[in-house]
Amino acid sequence: MAPSYYENRAGNVNLHALVQQLSDKSCDTSQRVINDIPDQLTVATDVRKLSLVLQELLQRVAERCPDADIRISAKAYHGVVLLHIKEKAKLNTPEFACALVKIQDIAEKMGGTVSLTSYRNGTTTVTFSFINRRYAA
Repeated sequence: MAPSYYENRAGNVNLHALVQQLSDKSCDTSQRVINDIPDQLTVATDVRKLSLVLQELLQRVAERCPDADIRISAKAYHGVVLLHIKEKAKLNTPEFACALVKIQDIAEKMGGTVSLTSYRNGTTTVTFSFINRRYAA
């Protein structure tokens, strides 16, 4: 099977390209997605599970934040990748929390976790952290 445009021959995933593709599918044209993930950030992980978690997260945020700016960023810290989805919206609701439980199950299967943080200024951050297999022992 030929690699997709976000996956190189070694099986590493270009996170910026993957998030761009998924956000184009998941978000409405009235929403502005700001992809602040560095172009060169690649990760070594199961692309199917990663795509499923990211697509679910983006769809849930997009459903709760019509006509909004959604900012996505990520950094790799040796063996861990931290991805943040930030929005000025009230995501900390029972419905959103229930959706995160389903996503958390998938994230855990790839050695990751999902969390939600709300700030006083109205910004909410969904954090998805997962193991970058390139550095895992």
